[in-house]
Amino acid sequence: MLKCGRRPEARRREGSATDVLLLILATLVPGLLWVVFFYRQDRWEAEPPGLVLWAFILGGAAIVPASLLETPFRDVLAGPADPLAQLIVVFLVVGLGEELAKFAAVYLAVWGSRHFNEIMDGIVYSVAAALGFATVENVVYATAFGLEIAPARAFLTSLAHASFSGVMGFYLGWARLFAAHPGPVLAGGVAAAALLHGAYDYVLLAGWASPALALAMVGGLYGLLSRKIRTASRLSPFRRGRE
Repeated sequence: MLKCGRRPEARRREGSATDVLLLILATLVPGLLWVVFFYRQDRWEAEPPGLVLWAFILGGAAIVPASLLETPFRDVLAGPADPLAQLIVVFLVVGLGEELAKFAAVYLAVWGSRHFNEIMDGIVYSVAAALGFATVENVVYATAFGLEIAPARAFLTSLAHASFSGVMGFYLGWARLFAAHPGPVLAGGVAAAALLHGAYDYVLLAGWASPALALAMVGGLYGLLSRKIRTASRLSPFRRGRE
């Protein structure tokens, strides 16, 4: 009696389902864990989880306009090119373009919300949007280049994106709560994030960064964000009487 095995179609479907599950575990789960980590940095008044998740989702969607902006410049980014052209594209197209897209996601998600009442809230929502962006980007890269790159991207790339935009979020919170004229403060925050983003990407693109240097750069970015978090915590109107 012949032993019946599974049909090839069934095996392919099973393999495809396993690949999707592994992709989710390697990209979406770390992204959400980073959101939880930064969410817990808000010591005085936690934000509604649903609103934070909404910022994460809109941040993920922000990769669409950012990608459309970058597509015409892929040849400059992918191969040997004029160093000046690469510098301009990395800072003005990639850095500024991606940070503007993430800023738009945060603005649409929470700018008018009554829950946005601390500088720290600007950091939390901006980090959530950045991690949504990074998570979708990590899915794209892992799909294109294999799951083996996912762990490094889930740690380094996600934390780098969170740090760029978290710094921007500090100024977003300041503009929302304290600035008589929010526009210049918002522009300064986006510019700061774009400069950090552009500098980080350019060092990587130029091939100057060893794994150790890349780790050190991300550590420095996180250190900068941590200082902004401590400052935002000190300025919280909910701090008094809760220490």
